[in-house]
Amino acid sequence: MNATEMAKRQFRQIARVSGLVQSGPPGQRKSANHIQASSNLFFDTFREYDPANLLLEQCHREVLEQQLEWTRLLLRRIAFAIKLRAVCAQFSCDTRRAQRAYIPAPER
Repeated sequence: MNATEMAKRQFRQIARVSGLVQSGPPGQRKSANHIQASSNLFFDTFREYDPANLLLEQCHREVLEQQLEWTRLLLRRIAFAIKLRAVCAQFSCDTRRAQRAYIPAPER
């Protein structure tokens, strides 16, 4: 998925919260395709005619934060694998068995 698609997906949520796009009253909900088309239209219009729009800036900031979080989690997982291999090499154990035996608790 490229950055523009991720930004449009995030903008859809921001547009809903900000009131730009409404899902309709109960019993008369708009379809997901209608909401997506409406939010994409706002996104493209802001990007072309008002690139400094606060909602657009928030969208890009949130996408960047998500990317950084995914990168941080991936690096943490790689660091864990490296440490596990080092410990297994030191004690001559099977890496797969050691990994199943020790799974770190998630951060809170």
